Amino acid sequence: MTLPKQAQHRISETLAVVEDEPVQREVLAGSLEDEGYQVQTFPCAEDCWRALQHGECSPDLVITDLCMKDMSGIDLLGHIKELNPEIPVVVVSAFADVPQAVDAVRAGAFHFLTKPLELDAVHNLIHEALAKRRLEHEVDSLRSRLTEELGLKGLVGQSQHLTEVLTQANRVARTDVPVLLMGESGTGKNLLAKTIHLASLRGSGPLVTLNCSTLGEGVLESELFGHEKGSFTGAEETRPGYFEQAAEGTLLLDEVGEIPLHVQVKLLNVLQDRTFLRVGGSQPIPMQARILAATNKDLQQAVSEGTFREDLYYRLNVFTIQLPTLRERKADLPALIERLMETIADEYGLECPPLQRDAHDALLSYSFPGNVRELKNILARAMVMASGSPVTLNDLPVALRPTPEQGASLARNEPEDNSLPEQVTRLETRLIEEALDAHNRVKTRAAESLGISERLLRYKIKKYNLTPRPKDS
Repeated sequence: MTLPKQAQHRISETLAVVEDEPVQREVLAGSLEDEGYQVQTFPCAEDCWRALQHGECSPDLVITDLCMKDMSGIDLLGHIKELNPEIPVVVVSAFADVPQAVDAVRAGAFHFLTKPLELDAVHNLIHEALAKRRLEHEVDSLRSRLTEELGLKGLVGQSQHLTEVLTQANRVARTDVPVLLMGESGTGKNLLAKTIHLASLRGSGPLVTLNCSTLGEGVLESELFGHEKGSFTGAEETRPGYFEQAAEGTLLLDEVGEIPLHVQVKLLNVLQDRTFLRVGGSQPIPMQARILAATNKDLQQAVSEGTFREDLYYRLNVFTIQLPTLRERKADLPALIERLMETIADEYGLECPPLQRDAHDALLSYSFPGNVRELKNILARAMVMASGSPVTLNDLPVALRPTPEQGASLARNEPEDNSLPEQVTRLETRLIEEALDAHNRVKTRAAESLGISERLLRYKIKKYNLTPRPKDS
């Protein structure tokens, strides 16, 4: 039997179906097998839990009935989250009971469904859950690699914007496609270029960066292509340019929008022919490097204004990644602040002090027009001002100290999502924060007071991006 094309990639994914009603169990399992999944079925939660403990079942997703004898679906969900918090669990009930749905979501369920099941909806939900899990694995793998090799500083966080960027970077890194990185100054374009380079097959080779905005026309051409001895006054020896230095690695053209038009023509010829001439040379040299380009300019507008060649724009713009501003990834701020303070302490030999809550809240409320670069500068100044003591609001620039009227205005204008999942998220976040505060941020004790395992608490902290909040001194 040939599987439909859309199902072929699912053949290695295993689902566990836990249902005490035989007919419903077999109908659901059969429909999932028709979709290309491998399916293991269990008539009760105890059998599933036993198989998981003994390694007889390693599912990528679990669908469990809620109401069963002895062990309920919620109990099984809790055990699964303690064993492996990454396994998505879908809970099914015969009753559309809101408190039950809240309990399931609070316990970590990916979704809550009511019977009778609509099989198409179930298939779509499973596809969404598994796609999300694959995406998280890709991004986590890339983050781990970058943390080891770069001491990852700027690309920290779990926001959707950042996750999308890292996913795109991970996928395009495996190719030799030219990539155009676009974003405001300070958003981390150079760091993302390192990300792509390290994740590529060229990662063991050099990453050479040329800032096109810092060099004059004649110097830029010589730096790019190199020059022969005697080709111009002062050229006392032959010198290889950036194309040769990059060899079979990666060449990043930073601020590519600043390249003069006559150099753009020569760059276009290199990208088309994959060869170049040194200044004053006559022997073509193969261009072996992969090209990445970065800019904070709107190149399409530059094309329309005649300051950037359209043909070069399309050569560079085969794959574009738009980096989000820090304003667009506010959810990443707590983790990013913590990481940057550790980095600053290492770089400048400073102590890494705690942040008082008023300073922490002021940072979270600021818009950061200079993005991550501005945040790092603000934190470095504050740490110097604090001299090892907790960082207070007075250690921050005046622009970050909101007036009472501004704070009230922000509170009034804050849109609130009152959907059930969002209400559950807010409730769970508040309970976790209160438990951590009550037990001096000790996770073991906080978990005990919440009636969950420390492992599940750590999962929740990661899920909701709840980096430990500093207490007032």
